[in-house]
Amino acid sequence: MRRRSVAIAMLAGMVAWLGVFGVASASETSAVPRMSQIVTTPHPTPKVHSVPAPPGRQRTAPPGALSSQQVGVKIHHYNLCAGNDACVAHPELVDHARNLAAYFMTVDGGWFLSLNEVCKSDFDDLAKRLNSAGTMVYALNDSSDCDGPYGSAILHPGGIREGGEALFFPTQEAARVGDCGDEECRAMLCLRLGTYAGPMSVCTAHLETGTERAPGSDLTIGQAQANEYLWIATGYAAGRKRVLAGDLNLVPNNRDGQLEVDELPDSYNQGLWDLVSGNTYPNWEPDSNDNPVRRTPHSKIDYIWVDAQNLAIRPRPFCENNPFSSDHCYTSGEWVP
Repeated sequence: MRRRSVAIAMLAGMVAWLGVFGVASASETSAVPRMSQIVTTPHPTPKVHSVPAPPGRQRTAPPGALSSQQVGVKIHHYNLCAGNDACVAHPELVDHARNLAAYFMTVDGGWFLSLNEVCKSDFDDLAKRLNSAGTMVYALNDSSDCDGPYGSAILHPGGIREGGEALFFPTQEAARVGDCGDEECRAMLCLRLGTYAGPMSVCTAHLETGTERAPGSDLTIGQAQANEYLWIATGYAAGRKRVLAGDLNLVPNNRDGQLEVDELPDSYNQGLWDLVSGNTYPNWEPDSNDNPVRRTPHSKIDYIWVDAQNLAIRPRPFCENNPFSSDHCYTSGEWVP
């Protein structure tokens, strides 16, 4: 989990993003927050990198007669730890994390894999090993930690890409002006996919940490970004079945009517299921020499949100400690939409 703070400013650019994502109907947006203080200002967009599946290896687009059948959709999410100083000091940790992702996706027959804190080189390697198409959004175009681009990604061996969009969260001033320096530009990525479970929209995001408030709001920057993530992803889905995965850097909402600074906003309590069933962080913490020291995860900050319908299977997160890999646990779940 990347813990560097960034400057913030007034919410901007939402009207321009609506032109990209489209506007959902009132029924589609009833379970997500309303956005206020919309300002029409120019904004940069993040770079993306896409890879096709090898010829003959990507699943073919499902016939229309099959696209409405009830089938189990297996969704995985993992923070690969490339933004953690200890993982930079010990690259074998990221190697182990990458191997873990390849293993679980293969043995489980995963349809989608959401990745955060991933280097382009690791994304390309996983795409090749999983014989999968995929797209990566750059949070940093040239990260010294990665010797190249760094960000978030989606691999989708279980779906055919029909469209996609990537954007920076408007609550991060540096991202809005297109200059994050050596800090992480917080970004989200959504892909429209054709699958055997019907048309779907699969998204990933890595949100800001800290307790600093968003301007003119009682919410922290991360909480404001969580609302933006849900609101924009729902608009982009435009009625498709939704998947919103990611390291959101917020713990579950306890639904007691009092929103704490480290909790997800109430909007995630409406019309969504989370496929992750236990704590996901920290699997380990670095000592003074950046060596990993085993910890029992005490927080849940990684999520796989899906539309609340039909059936969900929620296995426990896998927290590897022999050998160490990411400081986050590996998460997955199955959903029958």
